[in-house]
Amino acid sequence: MSWLSATTFCKSLSRSCRSFTVCPNSNVLDPSDASTPNGNPNNNPLCGRSIRVSHEGKSVTVQVVDRCAACGTHDLDLSPVAFQSLTLLTTLLLSPFAVADPAPPPLTYLYSVNLTFAAPVSIGSVPYGSRDLLTISGGNVVGPKINGKIGTGLDWGLTDRAGIFSPDALYTLHTNDNATILVFEKGHAPNVHILFETASEKYAWLNSAVAYATGGPNADGDIALDVWQVRFIYPLITYLTYFCFPRF
Repeated sequence: MSWLSATTFCKSLSRSCRSFTVCPNSNVLDPSDASTPNGNPNNNPLCGRSIRVSHEGKSVTVQVVDRCAACGTHDLDLSPVAFQSLTLLTTLLLSPFAVADPAPPPLTYLYSVNLTFAAPVSIGSVPYGSRDLLTISGGNVVGPKINGKIGTGLDWGLTDRAGIFSPDALYTLHTNDNATILVFEKGHAPNVHILFETASEKYAWLNSAVAYATGGPNADGDIALDVWQVRFIYPLITYLTYFCFPRF
């Protein structure tokens, strides 16, 4: 068996390799190729030869079946099966871009809050569980970013058939410096996500903030939550714009 060395790989944009083992009468090696005798591509000595493609410890043996019109000199047009045998090439060539696992977004601690409630009003069994109306009657907010008192609000959360409570609350937060903040709270206990709305210039940054809170009932029967702002980082993503790899 004769071998050709392969140094560059290319995914053709115009056609894909086929699995037959001899060159057909069409879509074959170019009749004008210098290696084609008498203009008959089926007599080209490159037709049917085997090529071993290697990359980072992985290799695959392929057979010449036609010419890749879209590829450059020393490029190879590999079939999908051959690409899958070279894991790294599959990842890089068949994905729109390749990136490492993203880093988790950092959290900034905002405050801790205790929510107090009046007696609940039971709605009873509904299609997805049991629903109660919980009137939020007050509470305290203490933290490095926000300090104040909880005003009034309502939580119409749902307890599902597995016993997991999903809060769905809306209430006011009055800061010690006289700002009023509307708090929207949803989630699946003990995990809650929080959004804010305010007309205060000082706390206007809360209008675009997303917060995460965790907690639950404390010894007094109040709901105690620690609230963290999720800080988003926008990475620079480099897209692959080339289908061909440079020479190794």
